[in-house]
Amino acid sequence: MLLNYQNWMQACSSGFQAYLLCLESTLNKKIKGYSTLAGSLLAMANVADGQIVYTDLADVTVSGDGASYDLDLNNDGTVDYRINITSNGGTGVKMLAEALGNNAIAGTAAAPYFYPYVMDLNDVIGPDLEWNGGANQTMAISGYYPDPYGNWFGEIDKYLGLRLDMGSDNHYGWARLDVSDDAKTLTVKDYAYESTAETEIMAGATGGVGVSPLVESEMNIFTMEHQIYVQLNNSENGLISVSNLVGQQVKAAEITGTTVSIDMKEQPAGIYLVSVNQNNERFTQKVTIK
Repeated sequence: MLLNYQNWMQACSSGFQAYLLCLESTLNKKIKGYSTLAGSLLAMANVADGQIVYTDLADVTVSGDGASYDLDLNNDGTVDYRINITSNGGTGVKMLAEALGNNAIAGTAAAPYFYPYVMDLNDVIGPDLEWNGGANQTMAISGYYPDPYGNWFGEIDKYLGLRLDMGSDNHYGWARLDVSDDAKTLTVKDYAYESTAETEIMAGATGGVGVSPLVESEMNIFTMEHQIYVQLNNSENGLISVSNLVGQQVKAAEITGTTVSIDMKEQPAGIYLVSVNQNNERFTQKVTIK
């Protein structure tokens, strides 16, 4: 419940120090109130427990010549994979995947060409698969050659197998995708990875981790007047990152206190993902900037 304006003014009239204390009290009350209105939490996991780290998105769709999607599998602000769509202006289209850095995508190789697998729910993703790094991995190509190439034309709710390099260790994961019949439109639905190195993961596995009391008690995240506020139970070192739904990090802030504010005035209105990394745990929540 918001403070009565007259009472607030009387309480804050005794001087600047009292004003600051009162302002802090008011902010804390607003935080508690606004937290009940915050956007729904994304599924998440405790990295220290060796669980699956799962990120659920509002479906993100990109389409047409020049469209691309950047995937940051572990939400650390670094793009791990990219999917590009290009067209020749007619019926020709190329949908190509790229594994950046030392990351890799599961698929067949017919040198010099790579073809990412179309994986089904519960397929095992691990070291026994064939893995390919680098760019220009053919998900779908048509209209450039006499025959189409690639496995992803018209696939719905299928999985891209991913191998993520984290500190020289391999972590296996997946991304769930839809691709239109003409391969000119891509939809990314969700993704996950196994936080224990060199451990297999099943396509579509989320670890059964959802919105938990632990998350509710650890922090409040909400927006107010083009600001994102994160209130924590402690001020231990950590990082807060804000990404758009295309996977691009637009803001980042170090945790230096129990309340962190992030100015979003220069960012366009829309839905953003706020990821809090602290104590070997990662929590992600959707927020809306109006």
